[in-house]
Amino acid sequence: MIPPGQEFSDEGFFSEGLEYQEHRSEFDSAEDERDYVVGQWNLVALNLTHRQRFFNREAENFFVALFEEAINARENTLFYGQRSPTVVQLKAGLTIFRARRVSDRKEREAILAVPAKELGAPPKEVATHNRMNSTGVPLFYAASDEATSIAEVRPSIGDEVVVGQFATTRELRLFDFRGLDRPRSHSKISYFWSDYTARMRSRQLLAHLHNLISEPVDRHGHGYVVTQAMAEFLHYKYPEPFDGIVFRSVQAAGANYVIFNAPAATHEMQAPDWQPEFPVKHVGRPRTHKVTGIEYKHNGIKP
Repeated sequence: MIPPGQEFSDEGFFSEGLEYQEHRSEFDSAEDERDYVVGQWNLVALNLTHRQRFFNREAENFFVALFEEAINARENTLFYGQRSPTVVQLKAGLTIFRARRVSDRKEREAILAVPAKELGAPPKEVATHNRMNSTGVPLFYAASDEATSIAEVRPSIGDEVVVGQFATTRELRLFDFRGLDRPRSHSKISYFWSDYTARMRSRQLLAHLHNLISEPVDRHGHGYVVTQAMAEFLHYKYPEPFDGIVFRSVQAAGANYVIFNAPAATHEMQAPDWQPEFPVKHVGRPRTHKVTGIEYKHNGIKP
């Protein structure tokens, strides 16, 4: 406690004449903490799904607080000193991979004839919703390696898959969710600050965020609405907008890239034939693979 007449100061916090009381965690276990922060994430999903999807100030404030904590965190690196663990710069010319399942020889030949078009992002008219995009808003999904790109399209045994290589055409600034899995440090905050609880909740959620955005959504879940809103926030609303996102694959050992479309002027978008453009280009020759085996992993479920 702070005795009457004394003001609190962060400097010399442990001072003669002050009395202290241990501040215990509000959670009994790490599992309780995870259940709580996942519940906060699901609450945002429910809000976006069933209450207010557009112009949702609560969701925007949630993302502002969350990503400020993530981006302002620091990690120690051997060559670069301290830096943000969640901001990565992809160099121009980096090769990434994109796969597509084919149903027959005719479809395979059509893809191989114009691979840049057939293996690229779909036209806006046929773009379906996915983890990071809503219907009609195509994004460029790719993988760090060939094997991961094949695994991500979830083929069955006997399926044929065509894989194309693409290269980034300029340096890209991505939000890297993998950085949340590495040791990091945050700036000190005081229990006496008005935003202490909110900031601690954001930091607690960061420990679980990578799993939340990468795990599959079952048919009884809230879909991808919260990750779609999150991607739009990073693309359009964050003060220093990102060019995309990278996160680990749950299907293979590599990483997934989600590249956002380049900014376009309103008059360009009004043109009947306008399509979003992405800072990538097709390179090399596509390769066709036949799937001969699949590995399944599973976890037990508590009754």
